Amino acid sequence: MKLYQQEGFWATFIAAILLIAIQLVTYYFKEFFVPETGNLKLFGGVGVILAIALIFKVKLVWYVLNVLSFLCLLLVTLIVFWHGQDFLLARVVLLIAVLSLFVLLLSKPVKTYVNSK
Repeated sequence: MKLYQQEGFWATFIAAILLIAIQLVTYYFKEFFVPETGNLKLFGGVGVILAIALIFKVKLVWYVLNVLSFLCLLLVTLIVFWHGQDFLLARVVLLIAVLSLFVLLLSKPVKTYVNSK
């Protein structure tokens, strides 16, 4: 059976796209979230690799992504609430994106897709 015909593929695909988008935006457009001298890279350089591994159901990648997205969610939440009003709108949008990724990764369709053979 083709990957895109399996139950939960599209939810997993959207999660992978969201993961890649978060990684690329925080890497290439960090000045939207922190001052020029700051540094913010969510999911580092492994976001694309983890997204591809999620699509191809690599063992344990779902667990790794859940832990990493939870840690990123905590980090962005702390940044939103403890830093000044600078970049507030961009940080809230980033918080919503990371929260959406975390909820999507924990959803039943993604879990069904990852656990299927």
